Amino acid sequence: MSAASVFKGGIVLSKLVVTVLLLVYAYRNLYTSFVTKNPAGFLSESILYGAATAIPFFIVLLIRQVSFGTSAGFAFAAFMTFFFLNVIMEFSGQNAINQGDTTLTDEQKEQLKKVKDFEQGNIFKGSVLILGLVLIILALFNQDTGPGFHYVFFESLIIGFAAVLPSYVQAKNRGSVNPFNRTMLFHFVLFTIGHFILQLGGFYTLKNQTE
Repeated sequence: MSAASVFKGGIVLSKLVVTVLLLVYAYRNLYTSFVTKNPAGFLSESILYGAATAIPFFIVLLIRQVSFGTSAGFAFAAFMTFFFLNVIMEFSGQNAINQGDTTLTDEQKEQLKKVKDFEQGNIFKGSVLILGLVLIILALFNQDTGPGFHYVFFESLIIGFAAVLPSYVQAKNRGSVNPFNRTMLFHFVLFTIGHFILQLGGFYTLKNQTE
């Protein structure tokens, strides 16, 4: 089995683990404060979260001369994935924590404290760190630069800047004093570097080979 195949398996596993954890917390917390107060805002945020990921990937694939139909299919899958991700992040209380919701009651703050305590625990941090290091090592070992460093750098900036918009809207909708918060910076860095790592690991190359 190649390093690229192992890398892709690690990406799939990490997505599965994160999704399961968020689903568990969504089920346990059922945090519905913002959904109840502003259902239209919640729906628009979910759509924006999906679109802000799908559209840049669609553009990137077209730049790489992937067929329109294949690009559209991949973009739709990305849209649905991140639309659903925002839904479970909202019900788990993660969005309220990330955006510093100023409208929380004492009971809601106590509810969200459980999520924060888990995230700050050594087991969670250690697991994320180990998984991240393994994926980075595999990516550096594989070193698939795809269309070239300059192209990938440009693609990363497109994806990173697009990822900032949903965070800004979420912060504004939740009454954050400073919408330009560290969550926006985190998402920019995560999506920018994440695109590089996915490319180096051969994730996109493997995907194209199976189409």
